[in-house]
Amino acid sequence: MAAREGDWVGQAADAMADLNCFAAIVALLESGLNHAPTHKTAERIIALAREEQQRCLRRLDAAKARANRK
Repeated sequence: MAAREGDWVGQAADAMADLNCFAAIVALLESGLNHAPTHKTAERIIALAREEQQRCLRRLDAAKARANRK
């Protein structure tokens, strides 16, 4: 459930949850569970997941900063 506008703690929690999901995707794909024919695709997915992790970190940092202003 998405946090409401102005609920900085809720938005920080949402960003952390998203960050953890993308970290899990990276961990699974880097673990070697996939076979050689899929490595190229896995690398592309890992790159996308890492980019999204950076966006999640920025959202988390911004929400935490706003929550601390109160």
